[in-house]
Amino acid sequence: MTRILLAISTALILAACSGGAPTVDLADLDETTLRSEPVMFSVTDEDSEIILFGTFHILPTDIEWKSQTLADAIARSDEAWFELPAGAQDDPALQQLTMQFGMSQDPLSGKLDAVTLAQLETEAEKLGLPMEALNQMQPWLASVTLPVVQMMGAGFDLTAGAEAMLEPRVEYLPRKSFETAEQQLRFFADMDQKTQVDMLKLTLDGMEEGTELITRMAQSWATGSVDMLEEEVIATMKRGAPDMYAIMFTNRNMAWTERLTQEIKGSGVDFVAVGAGHLLGPDSVPVMLAAKGYDVRVLTTKE
Repeated sequence: MTRILLAISTALILAACSGGAPTVDLADLDETTLRSEPVMFSVTDEDSEIILFGTFHILPTDIEWKSQTLADAIARSDEAWFELPAGAQDDPALQQLTMQFGMSQDPLSGKLDAVTLAQLETEAEKLGLPMEALNQMQPWLASVTLPVVQMMGAGFDLTAGAEAMLEPRVEYLPRKSFETAEQQLRFFADMDQKTQVDMLKLTLDGMEEGTELITRMAQSWATGSVDMLEEEVIATMKRGAPDMYAIMFTNRNMAWTERLTQEIKGSGVDFVAVGAGHLLGPDSVPVMLAAKGYDVRVLTTKE
């Protein structure tokens, strides 16, 4: 999921679970491991390894998640991959693109039913956000803005996010990326109005649990507790906004899997850090790589 669109990345932290897809063996995730570190995967062929690390884009400053497994994985890597190029989120053009794709001359209030509008007004008042500002936004941007403000108020910080902490540790490695900032914005902006409104409704429905839910999500990520994240968070999203799920997860995972399939044809070790939602569930990158015949296993402190 994306650093730029912080809020939606927490709502989309994992992939939903359903039957019928190839599976990745999670047997190594015993109770000790579940309390120790985020989940990582190793994907190998005869002469290559891809290490998949699922990130959480915005975190409380006091959460512990770095492990020796992670340090060892970085130490043996030859290249590093992230969703975006270095510095993309700090590009001055990003604000202009956000205005271009995220603002509208047609009031947001006119796109919502009475119940959803009332929810929006209630949450805006709680957060101290003026409705005049929200009313100028496309539904997707409003659905991003609300939980961002909520998370910041609860002590979450982008500079404490996994990518922000990882990038200095791998800056000596050649860097590759899967997408651009404009591409990530367009994933939302190109959604039709119904899908955007569904996304906003899903966001509003989750605001009541607010910081408690977000904190549980962060703790579950940090301890590798994947069941909670898959069931409570993304299963809800897949049911409530299936078109958004396909855009944000399935389609992107397919594209990334193709890139990594080409990469693994070479040799060496690649460290790949992407939103944790892309690494779990039946539509995930590890499952797609396993379906192509690669050996996929969980890395733990017991390796």
